Amino acid sequence: MKAITLKQQIYQILKKRILEGEYALGGKLNIDIIRKEFSVSLAPVREALTLLVKDNLVVMNPNTGVRVIDFDPKAYYELTDAVNGLLLGAYEICCRRNKKQILLEHLSLRLEKFLESVASGTDREKFYAILLFDRCFVTATENNMYIDIFDNRLDYLYLAYRYNHQNRSIDWEQAIRRNKILLEAVQADKIDIVRDILYERISPHIADEKNGRIP
Repeated sequence: MKAITLKQQIYQILKKRILEGEYALGGKLNIDIIRKEFSVSLAPVREALTLLVKDNLVVMNPNTGVRVIDFDPKAYYELTDAVNGLLLGAYEICCRRNKKQILLEHLSLRLEKFLESVASGTDREKFYAILLFDRCFVTATENNMYIDIFDNRLDYLYLAYRYNHQNRSIDWEQAIRRNKILLEAVQADKIDIVRDILYERISPHIADEKNGRIP
């Protein structure tokens, strides 16, 4: 078996464990245990972990070792600002460059996929369905740099959203209604409503332990 194939195999297995919550956020990954599990040398394990670092799913530190990424309220709050800026900027491009019809086609297709996920999918599939619905604003720009920025952080965003909703029941019917309203607002050029919904969707739910609010 070629080294690159082995590296990819280990990478995919570790990535799956992270996304499915088998490795907890902030949890330490023991390189030696992983090496023994796969009966390989350290090289392909380290190469696989390097790929996970590029995916923003793990961090490697000389002092603390390898850990799954973690969040705190401040980090998530900063993330929401960044994602809001990305989505709102993409929407602005769509409005200014006559790409509304493209955006509507993408949103309509993804709304159907989201409805299917809510009907029979797992929570993980539902979260990704929401992310892919939001991704429509980026893909409709037809700007490859925009798309790469979003896609390269898709799994990271999923983990962040999961963190944000931990210990909270999710009203998926409300999420459906919100997506429908968002689609209708884009159709009717109700820009303020589109902006408000995009901003509200990923607003932080995690409260700061000391003062009960996001810092």
